[in-house]
Amino acid sequence: MMYSLLAIVIWGSSFVAGKYSYTVADPVLTVQFRLVIAALIVAPAFVESYRAVPVHLRRRLWLLAFMNFPLVYLLQFIGLNHTSAASAATIIGAEPVLSTLIGYLFFKQRTHLLNWLSAVAAFAGIGLIVLGGERSGEVSLFGSLLSLGAGISFVFCLYLGRDIMQSISARTYTVTTLVLGALFCLPFTFLLTQNWHITPNPGGVFALFYLAIACSWLAILLWNKGLRSIPASVSGILIALEPVLGVLFAIVILGESPSSITACGMLLTMTATAVCVWYGQRR
Repeated sequence: MMYSLLAIVIWGSSFVAGKYSYTVADPVLTVQFRLVIAALIVAPAFVESYRAVPVHLRRRLWLLAFMNFPLVYLLQFIGLNHTSAASAATIIGAEPVLSTLIGYLFFKQRTHLLNWLSAVAAFAGIGLIVLGGERSGEVSLFGSLLSLGAGISFVFCLYLGRDIMQSISARTYTVTTLVLGALFCLPFTFLLTQNWHITPNPGGVFALFYLAIACSWLAILLWNKGLRSIPASVSGILIALEPVLGVLFAIVILGESPSSITACGMLLTMTATAVCVWYGQRR
């Protein structure tokens, strides 16, 4: 359980690290640097891993590599640049609720009344986050929508990747998608980067390498290792802790102080997410 808990702590801190990394480079460049560094770590195993992927699954693997890394990371980091770390962590942390909705709407999965109520409560909470944040200048609708888009893209990856994960190992999937994702990000970096000026500083550089090594590589290894020794019900609860930790880190490290309306929205969204996770694990 310690491995999984440590992975959640690392992921929860990624929003704070993202804010520090912006002192080095443009958010889009930050994503590219992060992916390149992480890809270089696993590059020695790429050829072997790619050959292990059945030919008929490779096109879908390319799609997942694009959606799981350039698309999710660009939406998340550009959105984070326009909103507070606490609000971004809360919105992206609502992925269990999004998973229920997307599963029902696009993948013919059954859902239940409590799931619908959780979804309504979560989106109402996000609305309060935006309303309170725009009044205080800490949160923007644009940044919140991008953060929500990152969560939606990630959930689609979970559904679309299920068949592939049954055919190849988690290590093969991670190595191939990470390297391909770094390559697929290149054209978007050239198109979307607004400021090419790089200003290295100790805190920002450390945050950048932390995002690449700890958040994009180490946390995945720890999470997969932890899943071997804990039941699914516990892993679901741990996932629900990520937005809570993200908010705490933002308040303690960055000194963010959400307005009362924003704080109510965060509490409502996190509660709805926790209820959704609890009900799903109970069933």
